Amino acid sequence: MPRVALVARQAGSEAALAPWAEALGEGASLLPRGVELGEAEATLAALAPEVLVTGTSERAADDARYWAWARARGVRSIAFVDHWVNLGARFSPSGSGRVEVEPDVIAVIDERAARALVEEGATPARVRVIGSPALDVAAEVRAARAPRADTRRVLLASEPWPGDDEALRREHGFTDLDCLSAALDALSAWAEAAGARVDAVVRPHPRDTDARLAPLLTARPRVTVAVEGGDKRAALARAELVVGARTTLLLEALGAGCQVVSAQLARTRGSALTDDRPGLAVATDADELARALASALSSTSAPPLPASLLGLDRAVALTREQARAASPR
Repeated sequence: MPRVALVARQAGSEAALAPWAEALGEGASLLPRGVELGEAEATLAALAPEVLVTGTSERAADDARYWAWARARGVRSIAFVDHWVNLGARFSPSGSGRVEVEPDVIAVIDERAARALVEEGATPARVRVIGSPALDVAAEVRAARAPRADTRRVLLASEPWPGDDEALRREHGFTDLDCLSAALDALSAWAEAAGARVDAVVRPHPRDTDARLAPLLTARPRVTVAVEGGDKRAALARAELVVGARTTLLLEALGAGCQVVSAQLARTRGSALTDDRPGLAVATDADELARALASALSSTSAPPLPASLLGLDRAVALTREQARAASPR
């Protein structure tokens, strides 16, 4: 088996790199989330990897230091891109937003991300479409889903974006909390009309705070709301419906067989993550949101598995291919 070091500095990257490391088996080591190169160098030297796999983030200069470390030692580098936003910025230490530095391979989830990344300056030959190992993990949940309960179970996916709320509304038309709050209002109205009860769970993002999420806990008729983290697979197995804005958890929910609604109220532009995804409903105003939620809660069949986005086999194959090309010194 190849010697592989995997570095995930953010939760989104870790969701894909953790199963990637597990699938590679002996010889693969996932470093602690968030570790910087200065802290990791001794560990990397001891591991002597043939391939280094990293996530990507807005801190492009920090990620680029890992790729430079690998290149200086003849180690092949793969950077996994777990989203469809700020693509060029993930490879732009200067902050220009255009690709300036690259690892040996940039692995993306689908052709949409590949095209957008090349448009932002990536070398086409370096960009590889592999899907996402995080979706393979989610797909395992389909067989273990909890039966529908009398109290309807809804998971609300929080994902705060950097920046001031008013600035975000000017740029995007909404914030994630705007949309989650509107979804709770619509769920309450649906429950009153249907004579049902809704158990809503807000899944916090690592950047969330209790104070930020507190407005979602406002009392609403026939809806209980709680904030719960914990095991993601267990949360998806319990939920029949997952609601969010533009978080990759929506795609994982599709993989897990949940009904999925993306609330992007008054949005100013489309989303490559959510748009034209079979089984994923996008609502851009309050009426659409109410209809989408009602439809999801009345559905008796799981949405189609997004098989083209599953990535574990392709991630392992790519890693082994790169190990064969490595020439560590």
